[in-house]
Amino acid sequence: MGTKAMRGMIAGIAIAGDNGVPHRRGITMMQNSGLGNAVSPLTSLTWTFSIAQLLIGDLARLNLGSLMSRSHALMGPITPDHVGTMQIPWELFPTETKDIGPALEPRDRAMDRSGRPYAL
Repeated sequence: MGTKAMRGMIAGIAIAGDNGVPHRRGITMMQNSGLGNAVSPLTSLTWTFSIAQLLIGDLARLNLGSLMSRSHALMGPITPDHVGTMQIPWELFPTETKDIGPALEPRDRAMDRSGRPYAL
């Protein structure tokens, strides 16, 4: 599924709610290269209609000897700047499994207040 279609689905989830109660939130997971494809939907769809969603991406700078990793060599380091330019608050995803749940609750509250995505 393409990034634009995914954004549309996430927006639909948020708008549809649960039995008419609008408080469902989508989570989008992507490689850092997917963020480049998501700029338009994130800035036109979610910004315009205040649709919050959790974005989980990577800052891949893996084995630079492989062709696939080299394709991420620039996008990984510039991902934080892209997210910041779109005025999406972000922080690094927790590295310990036990820290994931506690990290999500404050981000969820931040999205409730702002109506904007949050990125990890």
